[in-house]
Amino acid sequence: MMVWTDERMDDLATRVDAGFERVNHDIRDLRTQMDVGFKRVDSDIRHVRTQMDAGFKRVDSEFRDVRAQMGAGFERVDSEFRDVRAQMDTRFERVDNDIQGIRSDIRNFGVALMVGLVGVIAALMGAIATGALAG
Repeated sequence: MMVWTDERMDDLATRVDAGFERVNHDIRDLRTQMDVGFKRVDSDIRHVRTQMDAGFKRVDSEFRDVRAQMGAGFERVDSEFRDVRAQMDTRFERVDNDIQGIRSDIRNFGVALMVGLVGVIAALMGAIATGALAG
């Protein structure tokens, strides 16, 4: 059987204290390493955020450029439509005037034809009445 003496107890206490000191030292080292790792991760996250912000600003700028180009393009198309409408209005007005002229010509021809027919009929009636057609 083993006998515990003061000397053995002191030796055990010294070894236990040394063991705890090693554990405490390891824990401090681990905390230091974790702090360094967390600082690196925080730095990496800040770097990624900076890159993302720059990327989003670039995308925003590109969207603004695209919107401006689209606005200019739509304005150009609107302008072309206005020009086409103006040309169509001018041409339809010319066609309307041509149609009005043709109607007027047809009406005038109809009146002239009626006057001519009335004249021919009157001349024939006069000739029949005077006997000029009897042969």
